[in-house]
Order: sequence, then C-alpha cells, then structure tokens
Amino acid sequence: MVGTLNRQGKSTEAEPLAREALAIREKVYEPGRYPLASARLTLGAALLGQKRYAEAEPLLLSALEDMKRIEADQGLTVGEKAGMTALVERLAQLYEATNRPEKAAALKQ
Repeated sequence: MVGTLNRQGKSTEAEPLAREALAIREKVYEPGRYPLASARLTLGAALLGQKRYAEAEPLLLSALEDMKRIEADQGLTVGEKAGMTALVERLAQLYEATNRPEKAAALKQ
C-alpha cells in the first residue's frame, strides 16, 4: 500500500505508514536484512517525493549498504534485484535533484 501511494505521487500520505513500517522492522530485523532495507527505501522514497532530500539521503544510503551486504553474503533474489534497481533509481533522482550529476551517473553504471 505504501509503495502504491508513493507511485501515485501521494508521498505525504505514504510517509506516516512508511515510518510505522520501518519502526516495526527495526525491532524485528537485524541490519543487512532485505525487509529492513525495503522499509528504508520506502520511507526514503516518500521523503524524496516531498523534496525532503536531507532526510531521504541517509535512509536510501543505509538501504544501499544493506543491499550490498545481502548481495555479497547470499546473492539477491529476483524480487531483491528489483528492489535494488528501485533503490538506485531513487538515489539517482536525489543526486540529480540536489545538483550532483556525477554521483547520479556513477550509480547508473
């Protein structure tokens, strides 16, 4: 549901739900687990949609570190690869919106 709200451009509505989901997952999962990375991505996307870049960036970077750890440890499933693609796209959007095209270009490779 939160992802749908983000895709519909309803990031203000998505944010409280994404925050709640992240809070729950932080209690249940250790860092480096996909459900936690996914929750950080979802909240980061909601903040990105509201142009709250300074708040979105650390969440997205944390999710990226988790995804890299998962990939190195066990590889990514098809669903996790889709999550990684979405995450890279969001970070690239953030870097383009904050005038850091070199970082966006590096991510896209």
